[in-house]
Amino acid sequence: RLMGALEGELSGGIHYDNVAPSFLGGLQLMSSEGEGDEAPLCVRLPTFDAWRWVLCYPGVSLSTAEARAVMPTHYPLQDCLSYGRRLATFVHASHEGLEGLAASRLHDVLAEPYRAPLIKGLDELKRHVTEVGALAAGISGAGPTLFAVARGDEQAAALEAWMREHLEQGPEAFTLTCEVDHQGACLL
Repeated sequence: RLMGALEGELSGGIHYDNVAPSFLGGLQLMSSEGEGDEAPLCVRLPTFDAWRWVLCYPGVSLSTAEARAVMPTHYPLQDCLSYGRRLATFVHASHEGLEGLAASRLHDVLAEPYRAPLIKGLDELKRHVTEVGALAAGISGAGPTLFAVARGDEQAAALEAWMREHLEQGPEAFTLTCEVDHQGACLL
C-alpha cells in the first residue's frame, strides 16, 4: 500500500497495477476496490510458461496524466460489457490452461481506442503480430511502451528485432524480451 501511495504521488492517483507485480511477482489481478474492502489487494493468476513478453519503449515521452486526459468520463454500456467478458474469460482461461482463449482476450476495449492516436506504431505492430502468428499486442499501461506476446523464444527474438527496427525512435529507446517473474522483489 505504501508503494501504491508513492506511485500515486507521481501519477496523480493511487493504483497498484504496477507495484503489486513488481513487489509480489507473477501476474497480479487487482481485487480490492479500496479502503474498507475486505478482499485482498490482489490475487495471483496462473501464467503460460511459453509466453514471452516483448516490450518496446520507443524513446518518446507520454505522461500518465496525458494518457488519462484523453479518456472519456463515461463509456458505452456495450464497451463495459465487452471489457467484463474479456477479463472474466482471460481469468478463466488462465486457470484452465487455455492458451489460445486467454491470448484472444488480450485486447483492451476501454483505453486503447482513445490512447492509440497518441502512440505511433501501434497499428503497424498489431498488423505485424497478426501476420507472424504471435499471440497479441497492445499498449503497456498508459503508454508509450508497446508490447507483443510471443509463443516461445524464437518468435520473441523475431518480434524483438522487428520492434527495434520499426518502433524505436530515439536514443533513449529500447526493446527487450521478458518472462513473468514469479518471485518478485527480493534482497540479493
